Amino acid sequence: MADRMEIDSSDDSREMIDANQQLERELLQCQKGSSPTAAHSRRIASLGVSPHYVSHWTSADAFRELYQNWKDAILERFQIDRIAFRPYFVDACDHYAVLVPDPADPEGRRSLGFIKYDKKSSRVTLANACLQLPFEALELGVTTKSDQNQLAGSHGDGLKLEIVALSRDGYRLQAEDIAGLRFHPERDVAVLIGPGRTTQGRPVAPEEFLEWLQISLDIRGLAYPSSVVETSHGDLLFDQNLLGRIYAHGVLISGTNSIYPFKLGYNFTEGKFNRDRRWLMDRHGLAERVCRIWESALQTHEDVLLPIYVSLLRKTPALMDVNLAADLLLPSTISRIWTYLLHESKGKDFFYCETSGAQVCRKSNIRIPCHRPTQI
Repeated sequence: MADRMEIDSSDDSREMIDANQQLERELLQCQKGSSPTAAHSRRIASLGVSPHYVSHWTSADAFRELYQNWKDAILERFQIDRIAFRPYFVDACDHYAVLVPDPADPEGRRSLGFIKYDKKSSRVTLANACLQLPFEALELGVTTKSDQNQLAGSHGDGLKLEIVALSRDGYRLQAEDIAGLRFHPERDVAVLIGPGRTTQGRPVAPEEFLEWLQISLDIRGLAYPSSVVETSHGDLLFDQNLLGRIYAHGVLISGTNSIYPFKLGYNFTEGKFNRDRRWLMDRHGLAERVCRIWESALQTHEDVLLPIYVSLLRKTPALMDVNLAADLLLPSTISRIWTYLLHESKGKDFFYCETSGAQVCRKSNIRIPCHRPTQI
């Protein structure tokens, strides 16, 4: 199991400078072949959305969408997988920051993107090189991620709705070019929340910014779980603070545990959800994905995880951690469980099902009656 990554923030300012400089170099690389005199004019879009639309959305919901788009842009732009995406938190004297190191840079001085909270201006900035924000993205239903399963967003309305939600709460959302470079005004942008350099807007309180970051499971040194098993199908979360919480692509899912209760926490890398981050799948589909995560985890951590899984089968068969396991587990996994049960009993227990009852083994007068998990 992975442990929490401890971050040394003694060189926070230096890291932030290095990150900004690296982003500028990435921008210059993106801009090769483009004319530096390309026209840049201000454009205004009418969203055509009532300010009362998605009235249940909070500013935290809006930030969730911004974070997911920021993350997706980095995964897509730099072609890295989710496990290699390892942002970490920095608390400096004048700012908070979330930096994304380049997994190809062993010295950790190359940053693929950052989120920064300026403590003086109370403004939040999300930036990465070649962040795509075409003007058409402000139209409902427009998305560039419909065929990319490794990315979370695909509905084409997140950006529009986050603007509505933030504006309703008094925040100003801006998209600006990075470092004054205007060669790609629709792509090389940073998204800012809060007071602008020349405009007014509601400042973002530091405690609110830190609360916003809690929607993410990714950030080392802040919200990353203290105990987690990562697999290709998703992650098992054993952190006491995350029990029963469900994530998709590292972002918190709303209200799932009230509909489908879980004992442990889970991060799914597969499956669809709606704009409110609620599952678009039935009980069977969700149970199947849980089984795939457990089976993958058992292949590499059987000694530690198999006793935990058997305990779930015995004590909480109705919870989604093991619900429908009898129908969905592979034969090889069921065989692992039976091997464990027989080894655990040391040949003294006789396993029976509810339909036969304990009287079967009482008649034999040889072995101790032991109720087997109903799911197997």
